[in-house]
Amino acid sequence: YGIGWNTTSCLSDSLAAASKLGLPASAKSDNGCASNFFAVEFDELKNSFRITKAQSPEAVVVLPYLSIALQARRQEGREPYFSLDPVLPSSPDSKILHKIQAKKFAPEWLAATSAGDVLFQADYLLKELSMGARSQPCLGMRSALDRNAAPWKEG
Repeated sequence: YGIGWNTTSCLSDSLAAASKLGLPASAKSDNGCASNFFAVEFDELKNSFRITKAQSPEAVVVLPYLSIALQARRQEGREPYFSLDPVLPSSPDSKILHKIQAKKFAPEWLAATSAGDVLFQADYLLKELSMGARSQPCLGMRSALDRNAAPWKEG
């Protein structure tokens, strides 16, 4: 299904987006090359936001995803939404042979965007983790199957 996240294209897309927005000099590295890691910074004096070079991994924003989310908010008045839902036998979607789940995007145009693809992949991965189809990435995390197999403890 082509599931997987490609950091190379994601980061080069951020660089292209920053360039379209007029990449500020402060977003360039010490050697003069543009950095692929950006953050959004609030300027209290000007009451405005600007794109800057990210100072830590936690601050990194993928600019195309942010742009799509802001576009959805401005045009539709809501945040982007995705869900991978089971198809009920009485649903019109169930007429498609072997289809057991349906992708639901809001707004619908989100389906054709990179942000929509990431939302789908994240939802799919979380379902795999919760059902035990993948090993848990953090010590102490348990899938639904692990929790069901463990003895019940009060409190």
